[in-house]
Amino acid sequence: MAIGREYIPGIALGLFVVIVICYMFIVTTVKGSEKQVFTQQENWIYDFVDKAYIIALPQRRKSVLKILGQVGIEPAVHPAYLKKYIDKRKLIDEGFILPGTTVTDARISCHYSHMQVLQAFLSSGAKTCLIFEDDLQVKFDQAKTKKYLQGMWADLPETWDVISIGKCYDSCSSANSTSNPLIVKAPYARCRHAYIVNRIGAKKILNMAKPMLHLPGDEMIANLVRQGKLQYYSSATNLFDQDRQKFGSTLNNGDGNMPECTPQ
Repeated sequence: MAIGREYIPGIALGLFVVIVICYMFIVTTVKGSEKQVFTQQENWIYDFVDKAYIIALPQRRKSVLKILGQVGIEPAVHPAYLKKYIDKRKLIDEGFILPGTTVTDARISCHYSHMQVLQAFLSSGAKTCLIFEDDLQVKFDQAKTKKYLQGMWADLPETWDVISIGKCYDSCSSANSTSNPLIVKAPYARCRHAYIVNRIGAKKILNMAKPMLHLPGDEMIANLVRQGKLQYYSSATNLFDQDRQKFGSTLNNGDGNMPECTPQ
């Protein structure tokens, strides 16, 4: 049956529309695939942990994500609990601080932020979590950082609760070696700019690292370690350091970078 000439423009237009739709579908599919591959590459850290968070002040968020992007890590952002929003009466009622606490508002807000992230991690059902603070700097490139973590994960201590990959002021001379030369038992590590925690460790910290009276959060955790209540390990060398010279300190800790070990 012959097609009338009056129908030809409509048929041509219909074919054109079909071709355009097919082209857009192919382009969208390809771009989506490219984006998925890129995301997997950027988040290689999830080969080792189930969750990764960065506790970030608004003014530091962009810069610290760029820093972590240098080693291909893209964590979820947890907005830092700002000291200007602290309600001490409420925190006393929650059992987070004690009346008459001498801990500064900045240190209270810092510790509260970490506790919020630990609670979010537990609520997610994940088994392991990596937590960053927003004043860090990377020590190695992506390949070396990933290789080090692969070596750590090949032989983790069975009893670990927390593994710091960015400690400071630890009693390194008293550190106990493990079967893995990349991991040591950290006797009194402080600083929380980069650490990995499992569910048992998170529950212990949430239950025992409060209420705050005189000590900041990392000192409270270090005391739990010293008392044998928290199994705390660290990488034999830091993978991440604090960059105080660039970011300063919101906790009035000075502008100098923190040493990995306590000077002997």
